[in-house]
Formats: sequence, C-alpha cells, structure tokens
Amino acid sequence: MKKIYFFLLAAVACSLQMNATEGALQGRFTINQNGDQVVFSQGNLQYQASTQTWRFAENQYDYVGDATSGNVYVGETKSDNSLISDTYDGWIDLFGWGTGNAPTKVSMNNNDYMTFTDWGINAIHNGGNAADQWRTLSKAEWNYLFSKRANADNLRGLATVNGIPGYVFLPDGFVVPTDLGFTANPNNWTINVYSATEWQQMETVGAVFLPAAGERIGTEVIEVSEYGHYWSSTQNPISQYQVYANKLDFHPNSIESDGSSNIYYGLSVRLVQAAPVIPTWTVTIVQPEHGTISVEETDVDLDAVPDGTELNFIARPDEGYKLYSWDGGYPGMEITEDVTVTCTFVPDSEGVEEVPSDQGQSTNKILRNGLLLIERNGRTYNALGAEMK
Repeated sequence: MKKIYFFLLAAVACSLQMNATEGALQGRFTINQNGDQVVFSQGNLQYQASTQTWRFAENQYDYVGDATSGNVYVGETKSDNSLISDTYDGWIDLFGWGTGNAPTKVSMNNNDYMTFTDWGINAIHNGGNAADQWRTLSKAEWNYLFSKRANADNLRGLATVNGIPGYVFLPDGFVVPTDLGFTANPNNWTINVYSATEWQQMETVGAVFLPAAGERIGTEVIEVSEYGHYWSSTQNPISQYQVYANKLDFHPNSIESDGSSNIYYGLSVRLVQAAPVIPTWTVTIVQPEHGTISVEETDVDLDAVPDGTELNFIARPDEGYKLYSWDGGYPGMEITEDVTVTCTFVPDSEGVEEVPSDQGQSTNKILRNGLLLIERNGRTYNALGAEMK
C-alpha cells in the first residue's frame, strides 16, 4: 500500500467550482480514451413507491439496507429494502437491472428483465427534477474509471465514512485536504477512515463514496456492510442457463469493475451525467522594457486557461530598475476573460521626491508598486497616514 498526497493544479481547482445540475458532486472523472468526463450524483438512487418519487440519498454514506442495517428513515420508521412493493411508503435503493420503468419489480425470472431502461430517464426530485438528466455508466466506462484513466490505481480504495464501509473514487487531479490523507488500495475498511466532518472536506474537493449496501434477491437482503454491488448499463453475453449484467463489485477480498450478477438481483445504482464544459481564456503577456513578467503557475497553458483560475503574475525588474505599475493584470488575478498583461519598470531613482513636512523633518514621497507612499523618519505611511509594515 502506498500513502499518497496530491498537489494542487490551478485548472483542477477551477473545475471543482462548477456543478452540472442540482444533485451533482464536484469531482470530474474521465471515462474513456477520448477524455470525456462525468460527475457523480450526490448519493445512491432511492425510490418511494407510495409517492412514485425518485431521489438521491442525502449523503453519500446513506443506504437503506434491511430491517436492522442502513440509515434511511421516513419519520421515525426505518426504511427496509425487503419490504419492496408497489405501495411501500418507505425508501428502497436496491433495483433489478434496467428497472427505471419498474423499480419495485421482484420477479426472480431473468426473462422479466431483458430490456434495459435506464433509471436516469426519470425526474429525480433532488437531481434537477427533470427527465433524462442522468444515466448509468457502461461496463467499459466503469473499467476505464477503475483502471485506465491517468493515475487510476492511486485514485481508489476501500474506506469507512461516518461508520459506513464502502469504496472511494477520487477525481482526476485530486487534492487531499489539509491534515487528511488517503491510502490507495488497502485490503480492509479500516485504513481510510473519515468522520462525517472529515468526509465533507473530501467531498468538497470531489471525492465519491459508494457504501457497501449489499444486494437483494427477491425480497431477501444480504451482504449489507460486507459487499458493494453497483449496476452498469451493459448486459453480458447470455449463457445457456442464466442471464447476467455487468457490475462494479467490491469487498476486502475481491474488488473488480467487471463483475456480473443475475439481472433479477437488486443492486445499488449510482448515476452520472456529463461534466459541464469549462470556458477557457487566453492570457497574453507583453514583455516590458527593463524587466520581465512570468506566471508562478508553470503548469497552466496560457492559451487555454480554465475560467476562474487564479494566476500569480511575477514582475522581475532589471538591475537598477523597479516596478512602477501593472497594466491589464496583477498578482493573484482571477481569469474570467481574455486578458493582455504587461507592466512598466522605471529607474530606481524615479518616483522619489523630497517634500516638506510640517515639522521640518526629512520626508520623501515614494511610488511603490504603483502606490503613493510617504517615507518619514525611517517609517513608511500610506496616503491616509497609516503606517505600512
């Protein structure tokens, strides 16, 4: 196991500021070799039959479970996947494959599940509340996310969040919050352990958590807090006796992105949508006379700076010169449009003028970084008389 800490990229910091729709997490995940990215929903998909309401779990670590496990309630009554029915007034979150149009189906005959209807066709109450906003990852996309995207092996692993075991996926270019760490691919739930407060910090910078919510066979719920099973949209080749679909499957002794289950099994569903397109801007630096301008963030392409990126421009005067003023930009500037940046350097002696003082003491007027300052008795003051440290 390898303990890793990640370093901030300006473009990544920008990308985390933009959500696709209500219910979308911040992190961006590459899912194919074309570079297409998705964002995940804020929690597992849930359904209430009595009101025909779809929603995402309030927290990523929330799951229904059965009569004794899980943390989802309606009032004081705990929800239970084993009570699934067309009239059940609790929440369920384990669904037969492709049951976006029939979420309470409990038949144990694979032939009843042969047509896949994506759950994302439905209006999801806290996910934009409009049809066709979300979708299920395919087998190929789960595989790419799991093992083929850049640095994939270091961006996933078992964890426990708020007491709930599960699996973490970290977004492209992830940045671990200060004082928190992440160990990639541990063999148990107890290496990466986060409180609800700590997880909020991880989630803020894009981390995804999939709780180990078990599975349902008919009305029997099993393997809760032991296994996580998450559907893909891909049906595997039909065997002579059984029909399977692909799933993400995790347990301390078995983690795979191309597992499979009978399509009548009830598994967890975590939906995604296309990551929003981030506008980019061009930053042009016009080098001044008597010095140079550079950008501290050397990893940023100035021909395609993501919207909202903060750039620190650095002015370096030649010997005998000093910075007089900036034009078009400044250190710590947030880029929200195309900009052209330059500056002016002047000789060290320019901009200093001795001026009279009311007490006959030597006083100089100084221009420093474009600001008018007063130097008197070895101390420097701004134009309002406040001493500058």
